[in-house]
Amino acid sequence: MSTVADRKAGRSGVVTLWASLLVIAGGWAAGAAAQEPPSREVRERMEEVRERMERERSIAEQRAREMEEHARAGAWPVYFEGIGAQLQALGEGFRGMEYAFDGAWGGFAAGVFGVGPDPRAAACPDEERELRTVALMGLARDEATALPLVEEILEGDAPCQIALRPVALMLLARWGSQESTGILIRLAESQAAGDSILRRGALMQLVRSEERIAVEALMRLASSDPDPEVRGLVLMYLARSEDPRAREEVRRALVAESMHVEARMIAARSLARSDRPEDREAVLAAFRTSQDRRIRETILTSLGSNGANLDLLIEVARSDPDAGLRRIAVSLLSRSEDPRARAFLREIVRGGGV
Repeated sequence: MSTVADRKAGRSGVVTLWASLLVIAGGWAAGAAAQEPPSREVRERMEEVRERMERERSIAEQRAREMEEHARAGAWPVYFEGIGAQLQALGEGFRGMEYAFDGAWGGFAAGVFGVGPDPRAAACPDEERELRTVALMGLARDEATALPLVEEILEGDAPCQIALRPVALMLLARWGSQESTGILIRLAESQAAGDSILRRGALMQLVRSEERIAVEALMRLASSDPDPEVRGLVLMYLARSEDPRAREEVRRALVAESMHVEARMIAARSLARSDRPEDREAVLAAFRTSQDRRIRETILTSLGSNGANLDLLIEVARSDPDAGLRRIAVSLLSRSEDPRARAFLREIVRGGGV
């Protein structure tokens, strides 16, 4: 039989765990806000989660006190039933935090993908949008129930349907089923006039998926989308994929002269940050063969950041025909504390090394 101290420690542990979750959520939210100001919808959703977890913590404290009384009285079936209720409440809290993380991703990615608010949504009253959002999130645990509603929202053009589109797209990405991913692909590949906000919103959720059909769709967009900015953004996320076909597409884009130079520069930066030998070889080969100075400079600065890749930097600083790239290489070498870098810089000062 547990002692009073054991029971009090158990109650304290439950309360401490809830408090820790609140601290984590609050600290993470503050950090996210410092990096990318969240949208009003994101702030509201995170505040809703915080308030919900505060309520759950209060309930958990009360349940812990009741459990202690049941244990003192020897009512063990009720005691263990209380433990089950605590675990269920804890699971609810974690689900709430998952939705908060989803919402904050939306706030960050919207800036990256240039997804601003649709002006048509302004006609939807805030109170109605909030009620509809809460109701939709409440149904979201059952994809079969919520999916038809999500499709209605995405196909509709009423102000409140447009206002709910970011939430609907987030749920499609969260479910990650073949059907929900297929809807995101259809929207991301759509060229219909007037749907650019919806299209980019679908795209920014699609890049979260590692599903085969999602990666294949992103590869198609990277190679043939008419918008060079979209191609570049897709390449940036494909470079982070574990799918070898995706990474091969990024390496192909790097050397494709027909690809928009901005997209190729994004591919270069992404591959240069990789620790995979095949990516490094592709970047170095592109640096030596490319005729576009912007590509070469992007590769050099990406590979040589913080004085890394000394052999390349010294080689460029010593003998590259482009004087501007030589200056960049010397500047990057000056950030290194490696003895070879310091020795080479001394050599340059004395009139040698070049």
